[in-house]
Amino acid sequence: MSNENTKVLTIELLTPEGTPASQARFEIDDEKDLIQKYIASTCDFYERPLLDFVRSLLPRLDVFVDVGANIGNHSVFFGLACGAEIYAFEPNGPNYSRLERNFTLSNLIDRAHPRQLAFGIEPGYVVSSFKEGSTNTGGVGVKAANACTPEAVQLVRGDDQLAHLINAPPNRMVVKIDVEGMEIDVLKGMRCLIDTCRPVIICETSTDKNLVLMRNFLVERNYMVAACFFKTATFVLLPMERISEMLPQLAVASWRTARSYVDYCRMARAIGHSRLAVAELNRWIG
Repeated sequence: MSNENTKVLTIELLTPEGTPASQARFEIDDEKDLIQKYIASTCDFYERPLLDFVRSLLPRLDVFVDVGANIGNHSVFFGLACGAEIYAFEPNGPNYSRLERNFTLSNLIDRAHPRQLAFGIEPGYVVSSFKEGSTNTGGVGVKAANACTPEAVQLVRGDDQLAHLINAPPNRMVVKIDVEGMEIDVLKGMRCLIDTCRPVIICETSTDKNLVLMRNFLVERNYMVAACFFKTATFVLLPMERISEMLPQLAVASWRTARSYVDYCRMARAIGHSRLAVAELNRWIG
């Protein structure tokens, strides 16, 4: 939430050719939070190698669906870099407020449709659930509640919430799912959308069990893994019928991503070393 330490950070987005394209702006009000801290310390998007990889496959997007949108890192990127219409869903109240403000700051309000909702397999109500001691608002899960519970938000099926897309399937669509263990329920609640619209899917899996369940669900729907990123495995999955169409971009993207990922890891190490040096200096001064 806004406070005296709040600042607005600008990220310059370039075209694939390296010329200035647009500016993303994020409100930073809690640098203890993992995602905000990364954006503030690097002046870049969180999980940039993943974003660049998907952008290489689909330089222009019709629709980007963001389930577990957090503060809008992925939504803002694909809205500005790929011209996507954005449908962003975030159940946590403080994160949802940041999401709305970041859409406004990045001049995306005309193409962004944020809703404070959670996705699942059956309608109901949930409240945010934090891991004890965690400072990562991106790691906020949900647990069942009733409608009268303070701060309860609706749990909806993706197929119900996005029925208009099922009725008029967009040609170029990406669905991103980052829901801290709820990914299988979210996928099952979007079964009709996946079967009809055939989107590229970005999905983080939190456990080995969920990885197997995700694989089984998507293999049945003729999806294949194109790439996997990060310590908490985040998969990019493509419908098999689009592989031949995307193969040239996929070959180029894989090498660009390798370079981007090396730079990403090098930057992360440098930031870690600098923080240790500052901490050591502060101990020495103190």
